[in-house]
Amino acid sequence: MMTTSLCLMNSSNCNTQKRDRANSLQTRFGLPSTEILLYAYSCSLNSNNPVPQYGTLYVFPSRLGFACDIIGYTTTVTICFGEILAVKKAKTLGVLHNSIEIRTRNKVHTFSYFASRNEAFHIIKDLWSVSTAILRIQAEHASPQCKQAMSSSDQERRNSIFLQQLEEDCQRDEDSPATPR
Repeated sequence: MMTTSLCLMNSSNCNTQKRDRANSLQTRFGLPSTEILLYAYSCSLNSNNPVPQYGTLYVFPSRLGFACDIIGYTTTVTICFGEILAVKKAKTLGVLHNSIEIRTRNKVHTFSYFASRNEAFHIIKDLWSVSTAILRIQAEHASPQCKQAMSSSDQERRNSIFLQQLEEDCQRDEDSPATPR
């Protein structure tokens, strides 16, 4: 797991480095100043691009951000937890158990080659679950005008994918020995 670097200098230099890094991430991902970095994982974004996109997946309280900078080639992806329909473990090349698939309404993002895929998966899935619960509570307490604007088909699709994923997880748990989280 790649985590933010530790400061071994005096505290004022450390605070300056942390503030500069936070400002850099806020600018890159268009984050509000209240958003803090929780985790960072080295991984690869699999896409249709033939060039491997090795970079860092940043986990914030309300979203994920992926950044890749390779010799003049820059990739930035931001995924809000509210946009996510499903999060599941996946295989790379159909064989290697080292990927996480994140499905939104418009796209499927597959992140691979984690040093600790299970840790990243559980953190992302837990944050997504909390975010989904908060959105449901907000929807229940929304005004009638807001409720009309919300798409019930999105909620039905999210529930269907969630149930399918739950069945797959249960089947996978039955097929493999238990491992601690």
